[in-house]
Amino acid sequence: LNTDLSVPFPILNGIKQGCVLAPTLFTIFFSMMLKQALQDFDDDDAVYIRYRLDGSLFNLRRLQAHTKTLDQLIRELLFADDAALLAHTERALQRITSCFTDAAQLFGLEVSLKKTVVLHQPAPKEDHHPPHITIGETEL
Repeated sequence: LNTDLSVPFPILNGIKQGCVLAPTLFTIFFSMMLKQALQDFDDDDAVYIRYRLDGSLFNLRRLQAHTKTLDQLIRELLFADDAALLAHTERALQRITSCFTDAAQLFGLEVSLKKTVVLHQPAPKEDHHPPHITIGETEL
């Protein structure tokens, strides 16, 4: 609209705050960090969800059939700069947490210990034993 240009300035590191490219570039950056973190993680320790694409989304009985269902591996859930890590066992959760923390440090990010929590969801009729997950010397 306006043909006036600002005085040129060098961008030596990062991008300007509020740049429309910031979310996309951070997503690419975060994806590469996750790829590094999860490169040696065993798929057996991750969580699988079973789903169908032919309707009746909330009819759990239809998910018992193996013919029209699909399984999807899920290790992490992401939103903006937040991440939730998923695992079936305490050992696997500690491993994925450690791998994630190491990769974050490698990429210049820091996991906020004040904002990090562990949620344990036991299987039905299973006793609840809170997991002991640590980052460094800090138990979450």
